[in-house]
Amino acid sequence: IKMFSNRSRTSLVIFLSILCFFLHSEGRPLRKRSLGEVQLMHNLGEHKYVQQRQEWLQMKLKSIHTALMRNAEEGESRQYTICISFYLFQL
Repeated sequence: IKMFSNRSRTSLVIFLSILCFFLHSEGRPLRKRSLGEVQLMHNLGEHKYVQQRQEWLQMKLKSIHTALMRNAEEGESRQYTICISFYLFQL
């Protein structure tokens, strides 16, 4: 009993060769990167990191500003309450 014809075997060998080639490369570039490409990728990564850091800092500053405003409003109402209490005790 013949399982595969010669044409099927040839197709299978070609397919397995191509599959082996792609698995062997494992996502690595097929050629070395030039120095300019490496520098560009480094600069891009650094830029993204700085941008994330700035966004994080902006979020933290916004939370500080809102906390200060909230504390200032509470402080004003507390001072107003103290003034009213002091005035009532003098009567």
